[in-house]
Amino acid sequence: MSKPTVDTAESTVLMLDPRELSHHPTNAEIYGDDTDADFIQSCKGGVLTPLIVTCDNVIISGHRRYRAAIAAGLDGVPVVVSELRDDLDIERALIIANVQRSKTTEQLARECKRLTEIESKQARNRQRTSTGGPSPQLVENLPQAGNHDGKSTRKTRDKVGEIFGISGRTVAKSAQVIEAIDAAETAGDDDRAAKIRAKLNNKSVDAAHRQMTSDQPISQKPGSKTWKRRKKPKPEPGTFESVIAAGDAAVRQADLLALNLYGGPTDVSDAVVHAFQDALKKIDVWRRSVR
Repeated sequence: MSKPTVDTAESTVLMLDPRELSHHPTNAEIYGDDTDADFIQSCKGGVLTPLIVTCDNVIISGHRRYRAAIAAGLDGVPVVVSELRDDLDIERALIIANVQRSKTTEQLARECKRLTEIESKQARNRQRTSTGGPSPQLVENLPQAGNHDGKSTRKTRDKVGEIFGISGRTVAKSAQVIEAIDAAETAGDDDRAAKIRAKLNNKSVDAAHRQMTSDQPISQKPGSKTWKRRKKPKPEPGTFESVIAAGDAAVRQADLLALNLYGGPTDVSDAVVHAFQDALKKIDVWRRSVR
């Protein structure tokens, strides 16, 4: 279809059929965005605020307007095409665009978890390239929040907390709570997932975190006084199995240290895991060469 444009001082607005657009999967994972009848009714006269989309028509900002426009039977909606190309930058922009929206505590917790993962990945990318990372930032009309230049020495969780107006410790607990909910649902333990979710949405992140740890099996609570590690036969010294056991112990110590000091995983504990995995690959190559 034709794409009439309207030049403005800030950007070029296109009119597109909403059926040509597609939603970003992260939006569904975090927000769901069911559109109510009142919002659909308000859009029947047309969508006023442009949606922000990628160059291949994936929505960054405006998922609810998109769904309402389709439900209202509109033939066109205004859109602005973002200059962002990197997947992580696009996903980050999607979350930042929703900072001010009304949301449940679970949605906020999922934002915290995903944005922490994005910021950590981007930090590692910057360290690998030593060039300061990709230059594109957020597209016009999307608010920037926090320091995104990679020069700050603050912990990732504190940067994310600043964006959402909460503490870094709450960010770390939020991620742990979401992981527990998702793990319970994956395991088919809907009752545990429902209990944690109820505490999260009706009480607080701290209440959900307490619920998460209170009904966790003792064998899964490293760091607690009553934690009992399952006994396993010790491998013979100098064997491949003994190397595996030593590596596993190092990884557990790193995770436990991160939990006790920072309330959750850190780039340091991640680095230990990656280093151990690389070591295993080298050992495997060596074993094959001497057979």
